[in-house]
Amino acid sequence: WKGVSWRCFGRETSVSLLFFYIWTRLFILSQRLVRVVLNHRMWCITNALEKKGYTVKQVNPNWYRPLSEQVFKVEEEAVVFGFSFGAVIAYLNAIKYPCRKVIFGSLSPIDTFSYESLVEDYMEYMPKDLAEEISADIKNIKIDLTTLKVPFVTLAGDKENMQADISVPHTGHQITGPYIECIVK
Repeated sequence: WKGVSWRCFGRETSVSLLFFYIWTRLFILSQRLVRVVLNHRMWCITNALEKKGYTVKQVNPNWYRPLSEQVFKVEEEAVVFGFSFGAVIAYLNAIKYPCRKVIFGSLSPIDTFSYESLVEDYMEYMPKDLAEEISADIKNIKIDLTTLKVPFVTLAGDKENMQADISVPHTGHQITGPYIECIVK
């Protein structure tokens, strides 16, 4: 477990989160309907979206299965947001199920990870054979945003070493108050 603190609507909040879940967030926004992969930190995003009039419902990908198996149908009028590995799933969704727009938050640079490093990291959370299966799946995913047929925008924290359309101020690879403000806009 890893202790995490962040500011949410002007209030300091602390929680303990499994590191694995810190990387993975995925949202589907569809005509005032938002499906959210929830974890402790998602309360702030959920609250902000509800204040904007969205209804929030939970989506639960199985993070112990390959990312390519986590694709699920979204409506054509949906706006899809994913963070980190959740952004990889958002990309896979946008290829299979065209939608109105995709917002990629701190899209994991999966092409820079070696198979061996992925296996090693995943083995902290699962047996070796499953870690190898998921790692092989990740290495087979080729992200090329130029081929997407749906409009998209990329977000990244200004403290990350990533290029993005929108640089979120005072932010690393985590969802902060400024990150939430960018998502809700």
